[in-house]
Amino acid sequence: MNPLVAIIGAGPAGAAAAIQLKRYGYSILLFEKNKIGGLLNHANLIENYLGFPLGISGVELSNKIEEQLNHSQIEVIKENVEYICFKDDFIISTTKHKYNADICIVATGVKPKELYCVPEELIEKKVFYDFCNMKNIENETIGIIGSGDAAFDYAISLSNRNSVTIFSRSIKLNAINCLIEKVKENEKITLIKDIKVINIVSYNEKILLYCLKGSRDNFVEVDKLLIAIGRQPEQPPATPAAANNKSFYLIGDLIAGSFRQCSLASASGIKIAMDIHRIIKEKESENYRGDI
Repeated sequence: MNPLVAIIGAGPAGAAAAIQLKRYGYSILLFEKNKIGGLLNHANLIENYLGFPLGISGVELSNKIEEQLNHSQIEVIKENVEYICFKDDFIISTTKHKYNADICIVATGVKPKELYCVPEELIEKKVFYDFCNMKNIENETIGIIGSGDAAFDYAISLSNRNSVTIFSRSIKLNAINCLIEKVKENEKITLIKDIKVINIVSYNEKILLYCLKGSRDNFVEVDKLLIAIGRQPEQPPATPAAANNKSFYLIGDLIAGSFRQCSLASASGIKIAMDIHRIIKEKESENYRGDI
């Protein structure tokens, strides 16, 4: 009887691992607390994923992943995994239930880094870390703090219905050239470099940013603020017995460092699925020889 595999996270890595393991004939428990596709849902346009010569939006690619999971008859458990432990097998504790599995793959990706000067009462009301919560905003002035691919990609998306200002702490930008050029050509996006946001306060139904540009103080007023200063690994707590188990795996953005690409994430999912299948078949072969 094939082992039962729990996969936590249905982004490109987790979904790819689930589909490959299902092809091998394994039973799958696939958990996702938010949307299938993970951070893909934030991407305005993915231009370097093979098979889509004109590019594809992150939402469209996420929808295709969901279609493929459905086609493979893999049900997604819409529950948040809170804890993982190991006794005779893995015990996956969610907000609702406990599940048992022989193998555990964690593909929970990354979460935004937080900015220390944001008042808690403004978070998810006027100040956001999650771009998905801003998709329906229109006819407002939006500030984005960050200088990487995510900040520039979000600015392009939000500029469709808003005016956007990007605040980059450094003169040197971290975004790739094609995104920088798109931002510079977009009349609805203003890019300010070498500016540091010192404080954020609510002011007359708006957000007031106290900034330093060089040695000069600046005050900038916006309706909403998106913080995109980087991301850090996010995974549910696991006991040492679980985390050190040979059948416990981390994949995708959790191990990719700064190289967060959906192609790399899906490749890591495929590879771990193939490794798991190879290990199981080798054990079966050893047991068979031992019985002769």
